[in-house]
Amino acid sequence: MESVFVWCMGLGAVVLAGQIVLTLVGFGEGGPDLVDDVDGASGALNLLSVRSLSAGAVVFGAAGLLLLGRLPGALAWSAGLLALGPAVGAAWITAYLTRLMHRAETSGNLRLDGAVGQIGTVYLRVPPAGEGTGIVQFTLQGRTVELSARTNDAEALATGANVLVISVDPEDGTADVIATTNIEGLEP
Repeated sequence: MESVFVWCMGLGAVVLAGQIVLTLVGFGEGGPDLVDDVDGASGALNLLSVRSLSAGAVVFGAAGLLLLGRLPGALAWSAGLLALGPAVGAAWITAYLTRLMHRAETSGNLRLDGAVGQIGTVYLRVPPAGEGTGIVQFTLQGRTVELSARTNDAEALATGANVLVISVDPEDGTADVIATTNIEGLEP
């Protein structure tokens, strides 16, 4: 029984290490099924993924070896049954954490439509009357964002001027801005 535990622990560790190496060299997204096993149509926990099964095998082997040394000879066979609990727990935790990491990757996207109505500051001068673009900074979704900006104002917007984002072109991400001094009661 000891050799079963050693093999499970060793094989699971090798597969997990292989997945880490493959992810580091670029096979994490859209790569082989060995690594990219978290995407599911339902978004449910994937307990049968290679990653979860490998983690379960490592814990099964380690728990089995630990229990094998503590049980009397006649009950040694029960070490395998008792090791199943921690193994299933490890597989579930791995699937859950993998799902959380995947969700964090996809939900952190910046939504530029939320920029409309934000007050920002000119970082690089914005030329007048749509003659070119400059750069504005403002806070969006809790982080500082820089966007190319253009204005239809007759005068250029100098560095440090406060502006209001009135629209964002979804194609190129360029913001249309106006000086807040041109809007009564809006100067911060």
